[in-house]
Amino acid sequence: MKKAIITFVILFCISLFTTIVSFAVCGGELIKTGIEYGVEQYREYKAEQLETNNINDMIEMA
Repeated sequence: MKKAIITFVILFCISLFTTIVSFAVCGGELIKTGIEYGVEQYREYKAEQLETNNINDMIEMA
């Protein structure tokens, strides 16, 4: 019975370690991808705002 408990604890620890490493690696990739997507969307938004402001300036000058 003692060997079974020790084996269970060892396998549980290995499983826990593997899970933590997996979340760290995959989570890091998700965060990196999310930041890249966010920066791209922000640049598109700023370009759109600049274009809108230019059109408004043209309308006001007319």
